[in-house]
Amino acid sequence: MRILIWHGYLLGGTGSNVYTRQLAREWSRAGHDVIVFCQEQHPEQHDVGGARVIRSDVGGLLPVFVLDHYEGYRVRLLQDCSRGELDAWIEANAAAVRESLPADFLLCNHVLLGGAVGRATGAPYAVKAHGSELEYSMRGRPELEAWGKEVLAEATTTFTMFTGMAKPMPCEPPEREKIAVLRPTRRPLRSTSAPPELPGLIAASVWMKN
Repeated sequence: MRILIWHGYLLGGTGSNVYTRQLAREWSRAGHDVIVFCQEQHPEQHDVGGARVIRSDVGGLLPVFVLDHYEGYRVRLLQDCSRGELDAWIEANAAAVRESLPADFLLCNHVLLGGAVGRATGAPYAVKAHGSELEYSMRGRPELEAWGKEVLAEATTTFTMFTGMAKPMPCEPPEREKIAVLRPTRRPLRSTSAPPELPGLIAASVWMKN
């Protein structure tokens, strides 16, 4: 299968960066054609198996959820960026993804701005929600919460890591059955099934339908 993973950030460190790197590695080792879209400047320093890494030209802007230093970027909190800046950033990323379409599966990390990037590609997309955007940028900000709900409503599936995140999501999609929960486990080989959207699970999660 041809799988596109949009991440938008780096491949090192913690959280969604590590998740993306491991996911790309496991899927590519399973024999899938995997492409990762991110802003990692040194992909050769990270083990992504046989996955290809594409760095979209975003004009130097990097909207983030927690301020940190990112070499070569103008870093701003997502909630501090204007809608015009975000729309331009989204389109730059979506354009890069569209060049690699068609694909069997498009997975976009982060409700915002990943869900918005997925929608802008015009292709079917799934969203992997992470706590960072939900808690640090979206929660308590009605405009961002509404935007998140819009992009999730058009996604094929919204993936979360555990039930505790799925229930309090500030932008929960209107169709509850579109939420899928991935639970960590120490015995992934005991899992006998996987969601149709995820052809092969990373070695840290099993499938659970909410």
